Amino acid sequence: MTLSSAEARSAKSEQGYGMAQQNADQIADWSGQNEERWVPYRTRLDAMMAVFGPAWIVTAQSGKLTGR
Repeated sequence: MTLSSAEARSAKSEQGYGMAQQNADQIADWSGQNEERWVPYRTRLDAMMAVFGPAWIVTAQSGKLTGR
């Protein structure tokens, strides 16, 4: 069985890994192939997500966020 990155991080957290180790793991994830794949699309992704920013801010300020 192969775990996703999020599942692996969750499992490590449950196994008692400290925050420093979790940070080191995430840095390692983003230094290399993940970074190389993401960087060329950064400008495009930022532009796509920008339309949601104002709506998220309004929602957050309204107190309607429930965490679900």
